[in-house]
Amino acid sequence: MYLILLIFTNMKRKLIKQGENALTVTIPKEWTQMRKLRAGDEVDLDVHDDCIIVHAQKEIHDKKTSIHFPAANSAVYRFFLANAYRKGFDEVEITFDEQKQLAEIQGFLEELMGVEITQQVNNKIIVRCVALPDVREYETLLRRTFHIIQTGFSYLVEDSQRRAFDPQKMNSLQKNLLRLSNFCTRVLHQVPAEDKSRTYADYVILKIHDYAISQLRRLYTRVSTSQKVSKQFIDYTKELHVFFSEISNSIFKNDVNTMITLLEKKHVLFERKDYLIRNARSEAELIQDASILFRLITMYLGPLSIITFREKKEL
Repeated sequence: MYLILLIFTNMKRKLIKQGENALTVTIPKEWTQMRKLRAGDEVDLDVHDDCIIVHAQKEIHDKKTSIHFPAANSAVYRFFLANAYRKGFDEVEITFDEQKQLAEIQGFLEELMGVEITQQVNNKIIVRCVALPDVREYETLLRRTFHIIQTGFSYLVEDSQRRAFDPQKMNSLQKNLLRLSNFCTRVLHQVPAEDKSRTYADYVILKIHDYAISQLRRLYTRVSTSQKVSKQFIDYTKELHVFFSEISNSIFKNDVNTMITLLEKKHVLFERKDYLIRNARSEAELIQDASILFRLITMYLGPLSIITFREKKEL
């Protein structure tokens, strides 16, 4: 992904004469912004033969905020916690009205990678980011989010055929996806990027992921409580799985011809969906949920087109 590669590729700097004998060199602004360094901060230098390694000292400019959670709908907690994390806050002071809210808050914190409760006094806790992955792992983690959606499709198809269901494994998939998605979104907020179009595309992809895994989980639950499912339904979910797999592979290829093929396949699957809806009887609700999942998958084509079509450079 261009965001991280641009920041960490080797770059040259000119030495600037400072005073009579000293030479200075500038440090890339992307790195100083990531480490939250300001003028006057100190860094550590390690000298190894012809190399000088610059270490940022422990960050002293942590971003902090505070939130109060009234005894209301617990979805409010998830919304505010996730967005404080995504925006890059390192420490959040949380106060709440009733002790029973604490268990729900702790459950939502499990969706945030590298976060722990460091202090707790009565109806107040301090939440800190203590073990975040390196931002250079961004692309690896982004690829893993696609793998999680793929796994969700595999569970849906295979368990529907076997008529053996385990809702807990879909719950775990969703939680793992949220952890990765929230961290990747945090990186996009914090790390400056020259390719703003790619950053925007990744934002959209991560948001669609959240909707897609929720719909996969919903459809899985619906199928598990149905008396039986038809071969037509299973075949259609297989087609959606293949379609998502092709989109996943295309995200990292930037191939226009593949994009055209996907758009053609989209129209074929639309016609297939309409046929199933017209002929659905006992499976009407299942087909409708599968139709929503299909529409979510087609939404990936938007950010994919942003990634695929790039400005032609004149030689």
